[in-house]
Amino acid sequence: VLPAYLGARLEVIFLYISIFSVIRALWIYWYTISGIHGLEFRSQESGANSQSIQKRGSPPVEDRSKIVWEQLKYSAPLGLNDFIAILSRWLDKIVVSSFFLPEEYAIYSAGAMEIPFVTILSNTIGIVIMSDLSRLYHEKKIDELIKLWNDTISKTAIIIMPIFGFLIITAQEFIVILYSENYIESIYPFIIYLFLLPLRISPYTTILSATGCTGQVLLGAIFDLIANLGLSIFLVKKIGLVGPAIA
Repeated sequence: VLPAYLGARLEVIFLYISIFSVIRALWIYWYTISGIHGLEFRSQESGANSQSIQKRGSPPVEDRSKIVWEQLKYSAPLGLNDFIAILSRWLDKIVVSSFFLPEEYAIYSAGAMEIPFVTILSNTIGIVIMSDLSRLYHEKKIDELIKLWNDTISKTAIIIMPIFGFLIITAQEFIVILYSENYIESIYPFIIYLFLLPLRISPYTTILSATGCTGQVLLGAIFDLIANLGLSIFLVKKIGLVGPAIA
């Protein structure tokens, strides 16, 4: 809030938001690790209590600390992936605000958007099938896993592809209804962004997460961020305002 109140540029505001998010993530990581070490220390100091807990059916403290550590190793890359994904979604707008006037940025940002319904639908479907994918993977039922994955893609495509076709045909009318004739040039980044819809049919991070490959998810997000930044700067210099949308 303070940078915006002081009149800072948009990219500076995003930089402060990113720094704050990183600091918060590091603090949560440190707090969790400290709690794990605290559990281990208390387990050494109170062995008798740990044995009594185990007799009542609860796992000993040292086992619980291992469980927490395993959960952290699985979930931390996903949390960082979400942070990087948010930064990647705003990266093109940061680049545009750095190279163009506020009026041009307004035109770009009005069209450079994903359809919220489609994003929510894709994420929800991924969450719903993740438990089944994980179960089938650990039971080594790979054929059933592939069948479930293919069926999910087919059913999702039935919903998303008609929306994609409809918006491609009516893109100009959609922008005019949404923002008025003054934003007619927003149609160009909007159409480019529409080509993300077919990619939402198959959220590949879901199957990687279900099989425990969260590290690969994080590496992919980092590569995507770096490539997005490099291509955005290159294309904005070569072809202008729509360059970052293509990146």
